[in-house]
Amino acid sequence: MRTLNITICSIIVALSCSIQYAQADFDAGFAAHQAKNYEKALEEYEHELALDNPKAKYALATMYFMGDGVKQDSKKAVDLLLDLAKQDQNTATAFLEIMSFSKKPMDSKASLAIGAAYERGAPLPKDYVKAFTWYKKSAEEGNPDAMFSLGLMYEQGRGVTINKSQAASYYLTAAILGLPEAQTNVGILYLEGNGLPQSDASAFDYFSQAADKFEPMGINNLAYMFENGRSVQKNRTIAYALYKTALSKRHDEITYNNAERIKKELNEKQIKQASQITDQILKSNKLTSTINSNISKTASLESNKTKNENTEKNDSPYPEKPNKVSGSITCNTQCYNSECYRTYDTGKKVKFRAKNKYNPVSGQWEWGPGSC
Repeated sequence: MRTLNITICSIIVALSCSIQYAQADFDAGFAAHQAKNYEKALEEYEHELALDNPKAKYALATMYFMGDGVKQDSKKAVDLLLDLAKQDQNTATAFLEIMSFSKKPMDSKASLAIGAAYERGAPLPKDYVKAFTWYKKSAEEGNPDAMFSLGLMYEQGRGVTINKSQAASYYLTAAILGLPEAQTNVGILYLEGNGLPQSDASAFDYFSQAADKFEPMGINNLAYMFENGRSVQKNRTIAYALYKTALSKRHDEITYNNAERIKKELNEKQIKQASQITDQILKSNKLTSTINSNISKTASLESNKTKNENTEKNDSPYPEKPNKVSGSITCNTQCYNSECYRTYDTGKKVKFRAKNKYNPVSGQWEWGPGSC
């Protein structure tokens, strides 16, 4: 430990020489620090910290990391170093390298913050390998956010070789610990059969868990399940209410487009009831229980929807004409199993039989309408 103290102090001295900033004021604190007059050192350093002195940030980080005259606090030390990195990236990075092999206890949130800074490339240089290393340190201390980040890195091959099963393992552990973003990702893996066995029921369960914590994409995905009747009775009124709820928490282009698309399929009564359900969810702050209490009330609207829709469209199976896009051909296609109906931007309508294609992901044969 004496070696570590000497190393850190040496770097502080180097920092003092390299940065021309309030040298005399900083030296008073540094001299007190060397004399183990920690109370005086802390007072001088904090005074300089208020003036945004980078030397004070480094010196205070040293005190908090080592526990010199203060309670050892690696998170506070890391916060100071990340702030310092905005002014002197090299010096902050040098201290973090010392931290990486130190035996001093590291708070899991501190390791997480370092990993995130390396992954973002701000305020530290972008380095996925270092990000992975720090996330792993944090995950080993039981931090679910770090586990989720490791899952993303394994899934995307950032700082490590792509490994879907490892990604699923980290997502699952984080999901069990209650992290809603991880619950959403586990639901996606179950839905797609990617890294986990395909299971609509498991996907629905994890999306519900995430949605109940108001995780926007979890709510969006739960809406998808209701819209398409995956592991639940198809209910577009509930789906629209969920899309609107997700948008109230975070505006997302995917969710917005989903909401606008399904709204066109609903009648005025369904839209009104969906809005009421969304209001109930937001006022009660209870999502799944509110949805469950409204399923039977909206089921009749879903069954009547087909009758009303056919009447309004004169029993036409053809979709609406799309807007014309300059330089390309656009179309809307609606299929009922193998029977497909297509409307082009010119107004031309065609009926055709879809091709039967094998989907290696689902392991099933599916009807594919192809492109315009």
